[in-house]
Amino acid sequence: RQAKPKNSIMQFIANGIMEEINFKTIPMKKETLKASPKRKKIKTKPSRKTFKSRAIPFYGIGNTVQVPFDSVTVFDRIANFLRKRSVQASFNEEKSQIICKTSQFLTFSIDLYAGSDPDKTTIVEVIKRNGCSFAFRQEKEGVINAASELDAEAISTTRSFNKVTCMKIPEELLSVYKPPSNSDLECILDRAVDQLHTSHRDAKLFTLQNLASMTKPDQSHSGTATRMAKIIMGGNTIICDLITDIVVTSSGKQNEDDMSEQILNACLTILSNSMTSMKNNSTGCLDTQGYWFDIIISSLVDVVRSCKSTHNAYLALKCICLYIRSSTIARKNISEMDVFNVIKLAEEHGKEVHLKLEKEARTALRELGCY
Repeated sequence: RQAKPKNSIMQFIANGIMEEINFKTIPMKKETLKASPKRKKIKTKPSRKTFKSRAIPFYGIGNTVQVPFDSVTVFDRIANFLRKRSVQASFNEEKSQIICKTSQFLTFSIDLYAGSDPDKTTIVEVIKRNGCSFAFRQEKEGVINAASELDAEAISTTRSFNKVTCMKIPEELLSVYKPPSNSDLECILDRAVDQLHTSHRDAKLFTLQNLASMTKPDQSHSGTATRMAKIIMGGNTIICDLITDIVVTSSGKQNEDDMSEQILNACLTILSNSMTSMKNNSTGCLDTQGYWFDIIISSLVDVVRSCKSTHNAYLALKCICLYIRSSTIARKNISEMDVFNVIKLAEEHGKEVHLKLEKEARTALRELGCY
């Protein structure tokens, strides 16, 4: 039977008699028979033996550095450097490319190209994609040094990572500084509550990042950070409930986009900073927050279990570990939950790609009496 013309097929569809067409006898173009190519997933774990440099593309490359080592050696050094720096990395063997993301969400790529002698030389190209240019300069120098000669431990002590001078406030100014009172901090949190109810996610992210900086002692006045942490975790239940709600809703849809990942990261940073300040000052009011454990602990475990974002998994595991140390209720409840395997898998994953995650997992297992 000959193929029907397009208008006849449309007429068949409209009349509901599409079953009368024998599609096996309709000649089709060869292009339509080809299956659409599947998109290859970018690997999250390094494969050192199969990762090889690729040829320089016809359009050329930008500012690069050629190192006198083969691609396998260069890749192994860079992978170890990124792990010791706790930089989240995704490896694409087909493109000989590493996509990196720091804890401050600086994103850059590392491309390896074959040098003049592919067996002895490798060309390294580091390109910033998004984030702070000053931080990128330090990371780029570290990657180049790691690919050339130095290892990550030596690089961390070199001048390349200590060029930025820490500016300290003079003592005469610190003596006259008056930190904000508790009423001022309450007003700040009230404005933050209003901003967190907006539908604009960039405004939510800015508000959460501001609270994260205010609860960190090295970025804020130490006394202010402690009092802000105490208000968030013990006094102002509205802001604590909002942060908890964001963590619970975001843990199920991690990496939906970069904005969602940063919002979850800011919430986890606020919780970890607040719990750290309370632990260092022996405020011990976490024992009275049993409802907080029941609501959020399962979400924190989900973040660690999925480990889609190693930075968020590290912060979630840090919150769990701090809660275990500070609360007898949490230690008892966590011991009854099946979290040992989750933390153990996080430790194994940290051994491969994220040093801070590995250390925090070991600390959690030690607190649970598994070591």
